[in-house]
Amino acid sequence: MPCLFHPWSARCVLGGALLLLQTQSAPFVFDLWPGEGRPSFTARAATLELRQEPSTAAPVATRLAVSVGSAVRFDETRVRTVRPGRVVVLAAGSLRGRDLGATDHLTADAYYAGGEPRDFPLAPGAVIEHLQDRAEGTCLVRLAGRVVDAESCPTFDETKYRVESPPAVEWWIRVVSAGRPQGWLLVDPAVVRQGRRSF
Repeated sequence: MPCLFHPWSARCVLGGALLLLQTQSAPFVFDLWPGEGRPSFTARAATLELRQEPSTAAPVATRLAVSVGSAVRFDETRVRTVRPGRVVVLAAGSLRGRDLGATDHLTADAYYAGGEPRDFPLAPGAVIEHLQDRAEGTCLVRLAGRVVDAESCPTFDETKYRVESPPAVEWWIRVVSAGRPQGWLLVDPAVVRQGRRSF
């Protein structure tokens, strides 16, 4: 049976159902924070090391001196999947969700403008890339290079799926001080404490 190859993953279509043979994905970035409500942060360290871009490989933009316990304000956020999780389909079925397109950088506008939910048929042995958890049991996954906002994350159903590895993610916020952006901060519990969320 011939296979179609995507830059990020090898795939075959078997009887209308997707069968991923192997996965080697590019990093994925999403411009919203995980969970519901806007998060808030306070400093747990006296110095915040801010990067020029939301990546540990990016140069340091500045080291910002702050008071421990003070509010850390931000104007943008990125959640970066360094390594997708791997979920294997155990039985033929389908995954319901919204097709958000073939992208490695999902903006908030594109996320909210995504289409209506539909069913994605899956064959036994198919590999689903678990990109990021969202909120209330939903998550972002990738199927044959297409990002899908899954209505029910497959990681919660052990009868249909086997979780082989979780995703490795980094959460970044762009810190604002003196009325302007200063740089990107990795959300690390040793550096900032997450407080109440606003709705």
